[in-house]
Amino acid sequence: MIAIVPYAMLALVVSVRADVDLGGSYRSDHYLDNDEYPENVKPMNPTGGGRMHLILSRFSTTTPQLPLSITFNDEVTIIQDPNQTNIAPFEWIYAQLDRAAPYVWLSFHTQNTSFAASISQVAVHDAANTTIANATLVVPSRDYPLQVTLITTQSHMNEAVVHVHNYGSSAIELNNLTIDSAPVALNDSSTFAPQQHRYYVQALPKPKQEGDVLFVRATTSDGERIGTAARVVKEIFPVEAWGRDQDCPFLAPGANASNFKRLQRTYSIDTVFLGSCCQADPYDIINTASEQGYRVLLDYTLYNTSQITNLDSLAGCFSPMRRTITPQTPCISGNVTCVNGNRTINYQRTLEAILTILAACLAALLTFKARTRIPAVALLISLGRLLRYRFVSPSTICTTRATTTCLCQLGSTRRL
Repeated sequence: MIAIVPYAMLALVVSVRADVDLGGSYRSDHYLDNDEYPENVKPMNPTGGGRMHLILSRFSTTTPQLPLSITFNDEVTIIQDPNQTNIAPFEWIYAQLDRAAPYVWLSFHTQNTSFAASISQVAVHDAANTTIANATLVVPSRDYPLQVTLITTQSHMNEAVVHVHNYGSSAIELNNLTIDSAPVALNDSSTFAPQQHRYYVQALPKPKQEGDVLFVRATTSDGERIGTAARVVKEIFPVEAWGRDQDCPFLAPGANASNFKRLQRTYSIDTVFLGSCCQADPYDIINTASEQGYRVLLDYTLYNTSQITNLDSLAGCFSPMRRTITPQTPCISGNVTCVNGNRTINYQRTLEAILTILAACLAALLTFKARTRIPAVALLISLGRLLRYRFVSPSTICTTRATTTCLCQLGSTRRL
């Protein structure tokens, strides 16, 4: 299973002590308060396992034959193939290689605490069974307090930027820090007091390209070997909105330009999530967005990437958890729900109808008591609004996209 990451993967990789140059960290999952951010994810707030990232020495920088396979303890082997559905005990796992760097970045998530604690050996092979990496390691306790929380580039990818934070209650001394294979001059910036953090900027020997990997390794005075990595992405800082599909705040035929302008001018939003039910042609949106000064966060599972010709329009990609909604439980599009072309009233309009009926009753009562024309006019208006529900033609409201089975998104930041 391949995970596409919308922004630079921030890895706190497993601390490793071995006979080869390794780094790593192991971070437990974090969640927003379910009272503030309720989400139907089961199990709720799992406590086992977490995110684990390993940097292994790469035996050969020749181009491997895909797919890669990852083996743990000579027992569990996972083939890195999008069509492989059984990847237990992992929720996701993948190995990343840079074009010429002598490292392999191994990243995975498991809720199986006992399996994570048992890992003592890991190997990566290509389809020709060539060994890409093979290392022994010791997995430490989770959540070592000194963590690398950000890796990115600046100055047109000529410089690397790394952020380090001490989340602990005691000072930690950083012995060394390297970005790719180049040491960073720590000078007087090696001691981290409790809750202290720093940014490090390092000139790169040559500019990175989108999709390259930046490797960061460090050792501390108490013997921890920290490592992390991140794929290089566009040097933008997106201010992003996740609107409802019917809002369609984009600049393309069929989209809602006024909603877009409201987001951009009022709230300085320059990136919008593109889901499934916007009535505009999604490829028109994607392929023209960057030319019009904004970007799109794409649900890549919904679209044919071969029709995307302007990658500069993509701020990133998102792979949501998803459930299919059958025609008996349809998606809502605009003001009505369309099921196989038949119009039904959605919950919002049902509530509006109830309130309209109550308003009509009140107007009738006032008309009867006051015997004036004003309440009578209110009564006629209320009845007219009510009759709209019955006599508006479905063809004027329903769309082709809404009459088919929809995919309703359950995007989750809690589970992993």
